[in-house]
Amino acid sequence: MEEVATKLAALIQEHGETYSSISRLLGRNAAYIQQFIQRGSPRRLDGEDIAVLARHFEVKPSVLGGIDPPPLGPGDVVVLPILNPKTEETVRAFDSRLLQRIGVRHSVAAIVQISDDTMYPTLSAGDEVIVHRLGGKEVLRDGLYALRMEDALVVRRLALEPAAGKVTVSCDHAHYPHWPGVAKRSLTIIGRVCWIGRTVGISARGD
Repeated sequence: MEEVATKLAALIQEHGETYSSISRLLGRNAAYIQQFIQRGSPRRLDGEDIAVLARHFEVKPSVLGGIDPPPLGPGDVVVLPILNPKTEETVRAFDSRLLQRIGVRHSVAAIVQISDDTMYPTLSAGDEVIVHRLGGKEVLRDGLYALRMEDALVVRRLALEPAAGKVTVSCDHAHYPHWPGVAKRSLTIIGRVCWIGRTVGISARGD
């Protein structure tokens, strides 16, 4: 990944950014990008980090070690990344017409797989959601969002509070807690859930 690190360092310099400012853009600690570029740790960038950086610097994901989407035409199948911070980035073919119906561009769409019952009955283990990955200009509103929490990607319900910059983070399952008064800036928000896919017969227990 030395070539990617070199290209990223050049982009940061060309755009008048700093290592710490780009780390903050990704919701990482201030030294994250410096460690990647100068020490090779982590060995490669996560798929969602690549997507954010590609949009920010207006370059193809392949420049930063990601996968470029194919050119679109009417009825074409597009490739969406499956976001999973614990594995290499994988992709899945998807009908572009469905993306058009749900109102999300394929360049900012990604798949997150649900692995637990914290959002039951809205989401069950085995479901997949399409998220609209957020850049720096989107306005947060009430709804379902994919978040990075430690080493996992999870979906939680966010509700804006009257206090500026505060949200309530909650699970839909009654047996799991919710957290009021959370500062928005403390959350690493990957994207807003805009579509839910479910396999018939797969569900989580609601007891």
